[in-house]
Amino acid sequence: MTDKETVGLFLKRDESALEAARRSFGAYCISLAFNVTGDRRDAEKCFADALHTAWNSIPPLEPNDLGAYVAKLTRNFALETLRRRRAKKRGGGEAPLPLDEAVCVASDSDPVDRAAASELASAINAYLALRPQYQRVIFTMRYFRCERVADIAAALHRSPGSVTAVLGKLKKGLEKYLKERGFEL
Repeated sequence: MTDKETVGLFLKRDESALEAARRSFGAYCISLAFNVTGDRRDAEKCFADALHTAWNSIPPLEPNDLGAYVAKLTRNFALETLRRRRAKKRGGGEAPLPLDEAVCVASDSDPVDRAAASELASAINAYLALRPQYQRVIFTMRYFRCERVADIAAALHRSPGSVTAVLGKLKKGLEKYLKERGFEL
């Protein structure tokens, strides 16, 4: 079943949309959440919460890329799960994220925050478009999928040191690129 057909089922409020989304995106989204939380049960719950949120938001929302939408929801639930877990364990401390939280998470309730986050996301995408594909892949694996450097290195047949070097270069370059465009970091 295609994304468009699955979105159509969501729009018709057909509950088979949930099963179609589970079959299409479940393995990827649970893996994504597991990379963040490190716990299989938490990862599965994050994916279930993402499907519930998708069900409640479609309609009126009609995402062009359902997989990316569900993955983003899953990732956000996983990050929130990690923050809550760390806050309990560390007496209220922040969960460390691979990329600055301001870049990754915007308030859903504040239109100004959403607009700023959208501008920032566009600037990050423009920066990444200027980079070679292998750098974009490394960046995405680390900062969106939250994969460990060792896992990225193994998947791309590179040394962990070279992956770390690429990530460091990308972060420095991105910071410079964003500052030149007026973003405060």
